[in-house]
Amino acid sequence: MLFRSAYYVGSFSHEGFDPGMYVFYAGTIPQKITEAKQALFEEIRLLRHAFVSNAELDLAKNNLIGKHRITHQSNKSLCFSLGMSELYGLGYKNFYEYERRIKAVTKESIKEIAQKYFRKSASSTVIVKP
Repeated sequence: MLFRSAYYVGSFSHEGFDPGMYVFYAGTIPQKITEAKQALFEEIRLLRHAFVSNAELDLAKNNLIGKHRITHQSNKSLCFSLGMSELYGLGYKNFYEYERRIKAVTKESIKEIAQKYFRKSASSTVIVKP
């Protein structure tokens, strides 16, 4: 289990023109690297083959919407996001659709995306040691 082998876990995405990336990470002690790595890959496997719970989905949606609102409180951040939407060809109005799109995410769509992108054959593993 991941919580027994890591001090912290998380993930983030970095979108780009091609290809962008999605990163999963865990912090652990050197003696538990193998255990933490196996547990992290098991969590990724579960995303590909099982459905997240309703509680997990609701928590994730609320978390993303809250972070989005907080992040874009400054004019600088808002302008950057609007500019990036234009750069990516999405149009500045794309920014204002974020909450609606997050609320529309389903357990089925998460599983579908996980199956498409979270493949071991398309991944890289990096281990940073002290």
